[in-house]
Amino acid sequence: MSASKVRLWAVLAACALSLAPGAVSQRTEQEAIDVLKGLVPIGMRSIPSEHMAPNLLVGDRVAVVAIDRDLRRGDVVVYRHPNNEGVVMITRIVGLPGDTVQMKGGQLILNGEAVSRKLVREVTYVPDDMPRIVRAFEYEERLPGAEKPLTIFEYGDSDSLDETPEFRVPAGHLFMMGDNRDNSEDSRAPSGHRAMVAA
Repeated sequence: MSASKVRLWAVLAACALSLAPGAVSQRTEQEAIDVLKGLVPIGMRSIPSEHMAPNLLVGDRVAVVAIDRDLRRGDVVVYRHPNNEGVVMITRIVGLPGDTVQMKGGQLILNGEAVSRKLVREVTYVPDDMPRIVRAFEYEERLPGAEKPLTIFEYGDSDSLDETPEFRVPAGHLFMMGDNRDNSEDSRAPSGHRAMVAA
């Protein structure tokens, strides 16, 4: 994913403020107001899939804002799909230019170091795209340089994208991953994002 394309299109506030009633409980009203102070909203987007659960849920609406600073690991960004300009993606930055990124047994390895994660609990839910209950493990994961940990879901540690080669992020590009790690096709996929048809 080209970093310049992300900047040109717009950056979602790093905290990924969700305006949906179900997600507001994660953030107090005052915290939401403080996050938006001084920012100019440039659009709204609806979350179309579960790739960012549990932080952004299907149907959540998010305010898209331009920010005037360098992109960081952990930022959630809005960008056009690299293989289809008609598809808009909302995903988290995990790797910056020059970083190496790899998955080993479900564990994120960044620049040769395992990223710390702590099991919080086991959860069950019904995915939006299938009529059955699934089990997921909720982890807290702390990306290097992040102020606080982020919450991720893993179904297990043996999914097809839980074992990858080591990727080196080229200059001018970013490495993107969904928070719902086993329900996200992202930069870990063998060809990056596959070609998609705009809905």
